[in-house]
Amino acid sequence: MPAPDADAEAEALDFGALFHAVPSPCVVLDADLIIQACNDAYLKAASRRRSELVGTSIADLLPSRPAGPDTIPGSEPVVETVRRAVRTALDTGRSVVVGLQRYDVDAGRTTAQLEAKVEAKVEAQVEAEVDAAGRHYWIGTAVPVPNSWGAPRHVLYNVHDVTALVPHLATALSEPLEPAGRQARAAVVAATAVAEQSQLFDLALETQRQLGIAVQEVMLPAEVPLSVREAVQIAVRYQPASDALRVGGDWYDVADLGQGRLAVAVGDVVGHGLRAAAVMGQLRSALSALTVADVGPAAAMTALDRVARHSPDATASTAVKVVVDPALDLAIYSSAGHLPPLILRVDGTIHTMNQALGPPLAVTQKVVSRPLGTAMLRAGDTLVLYTDGLVERRGEALDVGIARLSDALVRLRELDVDSIADRLLSELPPMSSLRDDIALIVLRV
Repeated sequence: MPAPDADAEAEALDFGALFHAVPSPCVVLDADLIIQACNDAYLKAASRRRSELVGTSIADLLPSRPAGPDTIPGSEPVVETVRRAVRTALDTGRSVVVGLQRYDVDAGRTTAQLEAKVEAKVEAQVEAEVDAAGRHYWIGTAVPVPNSWGAPRHVLYNVHDVTALVPHLATALSEPLEPAGRQARAAVVAATAVAEQSQLFDLALETQRQLGIAVQEVMLPAEVPLSVREAVQIAVRYQPASDALRVGGDWYDVADLGQGRLAVAVGDVVGHGLRAAAVMGQLRSALSALTVADVGPAAAMTALDRVARHSPDATASTAVKVVVDPALDLAIYSSAGHLPPLILRVDGTIHTMNQALGPPLAVTQKVVSRPLGTAMLRAGDTLVLYTDGLVERRGEALDVGIARLSDALVRLRELDVDSIADRLLSELPPMSSLRDDIALIVLRV
């Protein structure tokens, strides 16, 4: 008899049934902490029906403040700890251990209802109800779940009830080394080690964030050249990602080419973290050197493609360069997979610069010649270059975001360029805890 095929057996498994049979509480969350699925053990722990949980936020079940008089010293609100773990798991693609946390399992009331009583200054009544329900301590793991393309889109949050260990926290290290004492002590040491590892991981991420910010500050232009400001009205903005862990690779560049001409560019390196910030610096510096040498947009994108092929982390990065000649009322441009620049005409119409779109950097088998596009740019017209953080929203086509930007430009056309830039940054980015970084140039001839 032939040996059973392992892949066929795996495909035959009912993973839905397996998920619900896991004895520890498990819940699948998206980046906004919305519950996508939960197993039977989680329903039991939360004392809720599945219909009450799926589609709602796990934040509704967790305390938004340190809970109770015996809260672990120095701990942050449970909901913020879980939110940070989910962000980290999605950003890094690695599992994140959530150290020892305390929150109360209540059979009928939501955390918000209990906290409302605290606000009403009836803490004693709340504590009495919590005592009746029982105090529970947990250790969790946030595991990134990739989609079919391998990108983490959801997180499996799995928790383990370690309430039985907590009474030993204060005394385990001084207990006699009897068998029972040794077992309790070992369990407590393990739980404490998990919490310490989580803190060290957070510290490492914060160090990486600070290094990334330093790279960005050094690599981005300190200021727009005075000669450019004398020739056109221009506003440049760089807004870091809202999440401290998402140091990114967005960049911009502005240069005076002489004879009244100027060049502007923006780009976006795939990914986040220190590597993305370092690659951003390499690509921006390379394009800046090409611009100083007065290499045209198409030739510059071709050369930048060659540069990107020397760094695996630069693969699929995007960039767009526009050369503006006010004397000729002309803009020439080339794009390597980047979102199209927009021109707001004096009459309130929008022109989309989408006629010179080539593939992102280093994604083809060999270097290809880049296309060149032209557009009229007359006195009073406004040119806008941007990265996807300004227009992209989860679950929405990019065309919708670009249309939203176009509508905003028409609505704000009477404002000066600095006001337009500030209003775009305040109004357009999604109100998400995982908002991306943004590079933006607004130029009026």
